[in-house]
Amino acid sequence: MKKLHLLALLGLVLAFSSCSTARFASNFSADTARQGMVLLGPSALHFYLDEKNHSTIDDSLSFETQELLANMVTSNGLPVTRRVQLDSTEHVEAIAFIDYIKNKSKNVQMSCPIPTALDRLLEAEGERYGLLIFCEGMSRDKKGFAKEVTRNILVGAAVALFTLGTMTVAGSAYSAYSGIYAVVLDSMTDRVMFYNFKEEEHSPLEVQKTFDQLENLLKDLKK
Repeated sequence: MKKLHLLALLGLVLAFSSCSTARFASNFSADTARQGMVLLGPSALHFYLDEKNHSTIDDSLSFETQELLANMVTSNGLPVTRRVQLDSTEHVEAIAFIDYIKNKSKNVQMSCPIPTALDRLLEAEGERYGLLIFCEGMSRDKKGFAKEVTRNILVGAAVALFTLGTMTVAGSAYSAYSGIYAVVLDSMTDRVMFYNFKEEEHSPLEVQKTFDQLENLLKDLKK
């Protein structure tokens, strides 16, 4: 899990360099989705940055994030018939899979075999389609955030001073982060049928903002 956490943190650091685009497999559409899917998970990794900007994964915040997303998805007007909980192995496979495909091209995403554990789970549940939701989030200590903002300002001012204004540094300090990924898995073809993600600068536990984020993320599955 330690390696997986480092991968997730790297994705969090680089997150705002990407843009969101919904992707469908050629043989899958919102009409197909309306035939019914089960919700897999959700899975979540919620990082907490303390006053010294040390990052740890907070299990309690991660669990709260999972339950909040589950409640939102099942009340979102999606054709989700029920929720299927993931065990620890399935959670790890789900997170590692999304970490692998999230920066790949559409062709790679749609041709990548789905995780074995999730494929077996869908087959055991007698379901063809599963909606996999993963959230990587970040919350931070307010004092730590204030210090980071001040540090960025001072670094920028020092660079400008010593280079006589010929160079400047624009630093960013994020107070919170919410990146949500949605993938529809097909147990019959063992492939991805739908992929989308959306990232915003707020905590995943800010209910209305996260609801709006999720609504925007999944709207193409409800058309």
